[in-house]
Amino acid sequence: MWTHQLNEINALLEHGHAKQAVQECGTLLEALLRELYRRTSESLTGGDQQIVSETLENIGKGKPVGQLTLGQLVGLYREAKLVTKAEKALGRKMSHFANTNFNTFVDVRNRAGGGANRAPALAPAPDRPALDQELALPYGRGSEWAPCA
Repeated sequence: MWTHQLNEINALLEHGHAKQAVQECGTLLEALLRELYRRTSESLTGGDQQIVSETLENIGKGKPVGQLTLGQLVGLYREAKLVTKAEKALGRKMSHFANTNFNTFVDVRNRAGGGANRAPALAPAPDRPALDQELALPYGRGSEWAPCA
């Protein structure tokens, strides 16, 4: 699932389409955040589920997670402290997610919609194998990223 999107992003970059690549990165990040939410929500305690549900209602105004924008997803993770809850619920540290400023990425992605076709300044990408390990995504099968079943 992730391999195809990553290959498309790499191809866009190789052909000089940086703005479109940033947009596609945003789409991929949305999918990753939704998948992490799905896995986490199944394992939350009652109190944590209540906090997340209330935060989702405040941010999404009745929309399900699948219909939230990237900015709304980032807000949900920030306001509900969802990365911390995911670490607890899934029993694994997610330091790459916990230490990432997703607001900056949302700003960069939003700015990529106009102006010259050059890459906006981004922080270095996280180490893919380390990120795979955090999310329990297998790595190494021909550089494939795929969600675990």
